[in-house]
Amino acid sequence: PGATETVCVCLLLLVLISSMLLLAGAPHLLAYSYYQNDIPNGHINGKDTGHCCGSTSFRWALYETDRQWTKELCEADADGDGQSNGLELGDPCCRWTRGTTPQFDFDISLPGSAGSMTGRTMPSCNPSPPPSPAPLPPPPPPPPPPPTQR
Repeated sequence: PGATETVCVCLLLLVLISSMLLLAGAPHLLAYSYYQNDIPNGHINGKDTGHCCGSTSFRWALYETDRQWTKELCEADADGDGQSNGLELGDPCCRWTRGTTPQFDFDISLPGSAGSMTGRTMPSCNPSPPPSPAPLPPPPPPPPPPPTQR
C-alpha cells in the first residue's frame, strides 16, 4: 500500500480507538446526574454532594452500598462533623425512598464536607405512641340483698 493509504488507515484506527475510549467513559460523564437520584435531595447540591472538595468520604460510602440509600448510610456521619448523612440531606429519620420527597428540602448541606453543616437539629424520629385504650366501664352495682322473711 501507498503512503496515503497507510495514513488513512492510521487515522481511521485513531478515530476508532478514540471513539471507543470516549464511549467507555460516557457513563462517568453522566454519573453525576444519575447518582443524584440515589440520595435524598441529591439535585440540590448536584455533583458537589460527593465531589465538593475532591473525592469525599460520602462518595465512597455511597459506592460501598452500591449506591443504595440504606439506614446505615443515612445514620452514618461520613465527614465526621457530628451530623448524620440523613440530617444533612433532609432525611433525618432515614425514611426516604427513591422517587419520593424527603422530610426536608431546604437547608441541605454536604455530607462529605465537615465545613458544610445544616442549621437544622435532629427531630424526634420515634413513631407516635399508640393511643391509650378507652377506660373500662365501671362495674355493675351489686345486686340488692334478698328480702328477709318473718
